[in-house]
Amino acid sequence: MFASLKKIEFFSNGNQMIEAKCKILMLIDNFDPGGAQTLLIDLVKGLDKNRFEVFIAPLRKPEAFADALANSGARIVNLSGGKYNPFKMLSLVRLIRRERVDVVHTHLTASRFLGVLAGFFGGAKKILSHDHSGDEYLRKRKWAAKLVLYPLDRMLMSCTDQVLAVSEAIAAFNIDYKKIPEQKVTICHNWIDVGRFSPDPSDRRELRLILQIPESAFVVGAVGRLSSQKGYRYFVEAAAEILAGAPKTVFVVVGSGEEFLPLKQMVQALDIDHAFRFPGFVPEVERVYPVFDIFVLPSVYEPFGLVVLEAMAAGLPVVASATGGVVEIIEDKLNGLLVPPGDSKALAQGIVNLMENMEALAKPMAARAKQLVRDRFDRNTAISRIESLYLEEGV
Repeated sequence: MFASLKKIEFFSNGNQMIEAKCKILMLIDNFDPGGAQTLLIDLVKGLDKNRFEVFIAPLRKPEAFADALANSGARIVNLSGGKYNPFKMLSLVRLIRRERVDVVHTHLTASRFLGVLAGFFGGAKKILSHDHSGDEYLRKRKWAAKLVLYPLDRMLMSCTDQVLAVSEAIAAFNIDYKKIPEQKVTICHNWIDVGRFSPDPSDRRELRLILQIPESAFVVGAVGRLSSQKGYRYFVEAAAEILAGAPKTVFVVVGSGEEFLPLKQMVQALDIDHAFRFPGFVPEVERVYPVFDIFVLPSVYEPFGLVVLEAMAAGLPVVASATGGVVEIIEDKLNGLLVPPGDSKALAQGIVNLMENMEALAKPMAARAKQLVRDRFDRNTAISRIESLYLEEGV
């Protein structure tokens, strides 16, 4: 497992001897809209193409991100069968052996189980497991997590060189709860391309027109996968309270998922559907942020909160739940406001506080947040670190 990753194979290009590239196989459960998927694509695009050759193998046929995958510079591997189909592991073993893959890098739960074993039996020199979700499965399926998933995870650690945790909270969960050896856990915060989220005034005008939002309206926005974990029901409840005092406020929820229809039904039942916009999944999400005046993350639990970084980079003041990795990004009342998760009244109060104090509180807070993202969550620095992990003989 710790065999040298320094390439000793060379091929000739005329009179020049060229060092062979390090081959990386990225596995992920799916390409549903989400932070793990966004990070994987950005990582692949950012890797030095002169030093790395990348394969991406989603365990389920990609639906979203199709254009991004096509333009990623990676070779896409299509696997047939269900997500946990054991025959997929055999296909992956053959791929690893045939292509002489050096590093297997897994993302999310199913890909970790299949990918670690495939990497071990296929003879990969290094296996990295990226933990984007922490105790999400424990919260959703407590008995299955305790009795099956986490004991299996501990067994797989004998074949895994390093777990990359996207936050300190997830690192602590792996060490303290799952009993993963501390030396095998590395904190690798998510990152963003700050330049990509520089606001374009034309996007504000164009998308407000498309969404039928008056230019003068105050807009409170949220972006993310529409699932119960993300706490959008509390956002809707907070909106109902805010509209009682500020009836011209508009709320925009960008994203798709199983909560899409229930949320629309909820705003209709509360008779506030006139104040809500649900544009669905937007591939070029950076175009959405200029539409907002305030950004909200109402999650019940959030492993990291990539959208918080995006909103900060776009210059927006942020109100977010104090949960998971979010508290590693936001210092309350300094670069954002933190509220208790699952508390719609506190969420409404936080939003109103910023709405009523834009000049004195919200804008200075947003400026500090933008600088924080530039200083601590730089894309190039993070990707360079992962490149080093790929090439190190032992971590």
